[in-house]
Amino acid sequence: MILPGAVLALALPWLWMFDSLLQATILTAQLLLCACGIVSSYVTGLRPMRMVFFVFTLSWLGVGPLYQISHRALAWNDSGLLNDTDRVTAALALTLLATTSTALAMWLGGRRRARRADLPEPAPVRSVRPRSWTPWGYLGLLGVLTPYVVLTNGGVGTFFSSRADRVEDLTQAGVTLESSGGLQVAVASILPAALAVVAAHLFIWRIREARAAGGWMHASLSDAAGLVVSLGAVVLYANPISNTRFLSLAAFGSIALAMVRPRGRTAGRGLTLGLLVATLGIYPLSNALASDTGTQLGGSASPLTVFASKDFDGFQQVVNTFIYVEDHGYSLGSYISSALFFFVPRSLWTTKATPASIDVAENRDYWFTNLSLPVHAEFYLEFGIIGMLLLTFAMGLLWSRIDEAWLRHPGSMGAWLAPFLCLAQLGLIRGPLGSLSPIWLTVTVLLLVGVTRQAASVTGNRPDVMTQRDGSPGLASPVPVNSSAT
Repeated sequence: MILPGAVLALALPWLWMFDSLLQATILTAQLLLCACGIVSSYVTGLRPMRMVFFVFTLSWLGVGPLYQISHRALAWNDSGLLNDTDRVTAALALTLLATTSTALAMWLGGRRRARRADLPEPAPVRSVRPRSWTPWGYLGLLGVLTPYVVLTNGGVGTFFSSRADRVEDLTQAGVTLESSGGLQVAVASILPAALAVVAAHLFIWRIREARAAGGWMHASLSDAAGLVVSLGAVVLYANPISNTRFLSLAAFGSIALAMVRPRGRTAGRGLTLGLLVATLGIYPLSNALASDTGTQLGGSASPLTVFASKDFDGFQQVVNTFIYVEDHGYSLGSYISSALFFFVPRSLWTTKATPASIDVAENRDYWFTNLSLPVHAEFYLEFGIIGMLLLTFAMGLLWSRIDEAWLRHPGSMGAWLAPFLCLAQLGLIRGPLGSLSPIWLTVTVLLLVGVTRQAASVTGNRPDVMTQRDGSPGLASPVPVNSSAT
C-alpha cells in the first residue's frame, strides 16, 4: 500500500501545523480512506466510478482543507471562518462520514456482485446497441440547431473566446434565464454540446460493433464520417475555452475512455496517476497563472496558494452550510427537486429554487455567490445527517453497479454509461446540483434514448471477459458474445 503511506508522509508537515488534534485526526482518516479507495479502484481491474470519486475527493476535499486549515487561509477574504473551531471540526467530520458511507456501499456492492460472478450459472446479462436512427438523428438535429446557436452566440469565434465573453454575447441576445427562460438557454448553450457528445459515443459504439464482427474494415464509411463530424462539433461546443472545465473534461475524457475502454490494473494505475496530476498539478498551476489569483490570495506568488482559492472553496462551503441550516433549517428536498426538474420553466413553477450554493453564499454576504457546494453538503442541507448518509450510500451502490458492469459486462447498459458518468461526477461532487444537473442529466437521458436493450443472454464462462497478465479481467470482445454463437 505505497499510495496511502506516500499521502500520509506528504501531509504530515501540514498536519503538524494544525491547532486542533481532533481536526488533524479526522483529516488524516479522510486522506487515508481516499488513498485506500484509489488503490482499490484498480488493484483487481479498473473501476472508473470509484477511481474518479476517490481521486477528486482526495484532491478537493482532502488536500484543499489540509492546506487551508494549516495555513489559515480561505477564499473570498473569509479566512476568519476558520476561527469557528466547532463548525470547522463538524465540516471535517461530515465529509468523512459521507466518504465512509459511499466507500462502504461501493465495497458491499462490489463484493456482492463478485460472489454472483463466481456462481456456476451466472445471471443473464442484457446488452445494448445503438438504435438505428439515433447516431445520425442526433447529428441531424444538431445540424438544424447550429445556425441558430451560432447566430445567438455571436458567431463561431465566440465559442473560442472566454466564458465571460460568451455569456455577455448571450445576454446581449436576450438569452438569459430571467429574460427568455430555461428552454432558450438550454437550446443555445446546453443541448448542442450534449448532442455532439452523445453522437460521438454512438458512432464509436457502432464502429466497435463492426470491428468485433470482422475487423476495422467492416466499419462503414458513413459511421467514420459521422464520428469525425461529431468530434468537430464537440470541439466547437464543449471546448474548455468557453465552457466550464468540468463539462469539457467530461466530454473529451468520456470519448477517450469509450475509444480505449481500459479495464486492466496497469491502465488503472496510469489513469489514476494522470487524474492526480490533473487535479493536484495542472489544475492548480493553471489557476496560479491566472491574472486574478495573486490579487485574491494577497499577492502571494506561491502556486500552493491556489489550494485556498475560489477553485477549492468546497470545504469552506461545507462550513457555510452548517451556518445556513442553523439560520433557516433543512430545505426538505426543494433544491434537489428543482435540479431534477430543471426543464420546468419558472413561469409554471414560481417557487422553483435557485442552486443551493447561491443561497448558502448569500447567507454569508459574499459578493460573488455562484460558488460550489459539495454534493454531500447539499444532501445534509436538504435532509440532515441521516438523509445524507442514506443518499451517499445509495450513490455508492449505484457507482458500484456501474463499475462492475464496466469491468465484467462490456456490452451492458452500465458499461455504456460509465465513460461519461465517471467523469461527469467531478461536477456532481463539486456541485451544486442545480447548476450541473441540466448538463449531465441531458447527456445521460440522450445516452439512454440512444440505445436499445437486446434479449438477455447467459454468458456462462463469459467469453466477453478474459484474464490479463496482471490477473485482472480484460476485454476479449468489445461487445458481449451471445450464448447461441458459442
